[in-house]
Amino acid sequence: MVEFVETFSQPILLSTLQEEFSSEELMVVRPGNRLSMMPVHQAVALKILAMKTS
Repeated sequence: MVEFVETFSQPILLSTLQEEFSSEELMVVRPGNRLSMMPVHQAVALKILAMKTS
C-alpha cells in the first residue's frame, strides 16, 4: 500500500538519482522512462528517504 507521508524540503533531481542508482535498481533513471508510478524495492526507497536529510 502506498500513502503520502511528507514532502521533501528540496526535490531530488534526476541527475542525483542517476548518480546514486543503476537503471536496474531504479527504473526512472533509464532513458525514456518517466513514469509517474513504478515499483521501487524497499532498500532503494529507504536510501531515497535517507537522501532528504543529506
